[in-house]
Amino acid sequence: MSIGDTIIKDERAKGHDETEMQNLVIPGFKRVKPFVYAGVYPLDNTDYDKLKDSLEKLSINDSAIEYELEDSKALGF
Repeated sequence: MSIGDTIIKDERAKGHDETEMQNLVIPGFKRVKPFVYAGVYPLDNTDYDKLKDSLEKLSINDSAIEYELEDSKALGF
């Protein structure tokens, strides 16, 4: 189960275990696939932790946002 998943009570669920239930999909719904990629950096490297915290909070509220942190000695983070 992922953040943003829809939970329903459905007659198709009767007699199925959890693994089988993961394969039951409501017609028209599919997993979101990211298609916008961006490198986001603070102007001042001392603001890196603020940016990181903000992205964490944003991803909690919006399940469509996926991000991964980058490490760069050259950029100071």
